[in-house]
Amino acid sequence: MMISLFIDAEDMFMVVDLLLGGDLRYHLLQSVYFPKEDIRLYLREIASALDYLRLNSIVRRDVKPENLLLDAEGHVHLTDFNIATCLPPKQRAMSVSGTKPYMGY
Repeated sequence: MMISLFIDAEDMFMVVDLLLGGDLRYHLLQSVYFPKEDIRLYLREIASALDYLRLNSIVRRDVKPENLLLDAEGHVHLTDFNIATCLPPKQRAMSVSGTKPYMGY
């Protein structure tokens, strides 16, 4: 995957490849049946991505089906890092963030 990055005084813009598989929420709403092998692959890929972020002190704070995109080959990609944060080791995140319907409110 190619990523281009542009930064100005206020914002950072990331341009990534087009992922034609749609987001996971769309597929769930369409009642798409996922074979167990595909679900296992998605879980491994998501866990691997989150572990990589953790090892780099990045806290991904809004994991939800809309932010999991599938590519044409059936791999899952984690997107939308707008509320991710860098957190030094042994420091705790104290703020509440995320999408309310997924937070149990």
